[in-house]
Amino acid sequence: MEGGSLFSALSYLKQAGFRALPPQDCLRLSRQVTNGLAYLHASAFSFGDLKTLNILLSATPNLHTGRFPTNVRAKLCDFGLSRNLKHLVDPCDVASNPNATQIPAQHGPAGTFAYLAPEAFAGLPTDDPDAPKRADIYALGIVLWELATLQTPWPGLRALQLIRLVGREGRRPEWPENVSHLSQGYIDLVERCWHQDPALRPSAEQVASELEAMYCAFGDTSESGLDLCTHMEDGESSDMLPRARNDSLLGTEAGLSVDSDSDVVRVDDD
Repeated sequence: MEGGSLFSALSYLKQAGFRALPPQDCLRLSRQVTNGLAYLHASAFSFGDLKTLNILLSATPNLHTGRFPTNVRAKLCDFGLSRNLKHLVDPCDVASNPNATQIPAQHGPAGTFAYLAPEAFAGLPTDDPDAPKRADIYALGIVLWELATLQTPWPGLRALQLIRLVGREGRRPEWPENVSHLSQGYIDLVERCWHQDPALRPSAEQVASELEAMYCAFGDTSESGLDLCTHMEDGESSDMLPRARNDSLLGTEAGLSVDSDSDVVRVDDD
């Protein structure tokens, strides 16, 4: 996609002197990323490595205004660590059955450490299809924090430091001192996504629904309000969310196939 990665776009904006995305841009991109993840989860796949480097954009931001085009599209990519959650099995069962055809889920941690859920440092359960989804939600929280702050999570820290800070001490990336451009609802949603207890994290569907409500809540967003909500673009309808999900992924791994004309990902059952 022509806009490169979300990671690069946010880095360029920060280098240009911006400290935050305009609220409507933050919400627009947050919704698209979450819609893609919700579609993936609804299709019984996990992502496994959600991060801003694995999110591609259709356009770059304007480094003079700090704005993205209103028609910018964000798509998930690189499904190399994605799991087919219908095929999770215990490795012990595979070892005892030489005729087994399913691939066991991996034991150890996989993904990028700065986005890894605390429970994932020791490896996710091999027989729980919800565990990879909950780990994805943690990573989504980090991505939403990046969109809101233009900051990079845990710069300069090594894996062992993150295991201690995130896994054992429950630390999370810090919010900037001045967060007047953020609504409390957005902050609360991010912090629920990265909750230490995986069972208390919302589903991707819930996150998408709450972001949609924030996006539509205020009608016209004033400069002074700076709440993380904005109006519907002309021509958008209230049923936009389900239609958008499968248009927010781009990939060819782990049973995913791409329609080259529409960039819609179809999930194969086998």
